Amino acid sequence: MKLENNYGLVILAGGDATRLETDTPKGCVLVHGISLIERLIRKGPKYIAIMASKKNEKEIENLVQTLYFPEKKIFIFSQNSAPFVDMEGEGPIGNGDLFRSLETSGILNTFEKNCLKRIVVCPVDNPLAAP
Repeated sequence: MKLENNYGLVILAGGDATRLETDTPKGCVLVHGISLIERLIRKGPKYIAIMASKKNEKEIENLVQTLYFPEKKIFIFSQNSAPFVDMEGEGPIGNGDLFRSLETSGILNTFEKNCLKRIVVCPVDNPLAAP
């Protein structure tokens, strides 16, 4: 299905890439010299939001700042967090909290103000996606 360009893309990029045995956030992992986040940004629409975790948000921001996509509006926001039940501290709620996180970050309102009719959600570790 080919979408019109009146949609926003949300990239789920909160993962730590521990199964890939790296300290780099999953979205920053390079595949043939290009990060997973950059691959999706290249193919995505004008409005793109990247959901990070509080743990990897800064690293993702640093990566996105090195990329040059003047025609794109890229927003980075963090997943909400909640107290752990059996450990001290807090942790990310995860992808199930996407829409509340979009709303509390103000990005959902930005998408609405720019007349975006749809939101396409794509996990960062799907480099073959065509959002």
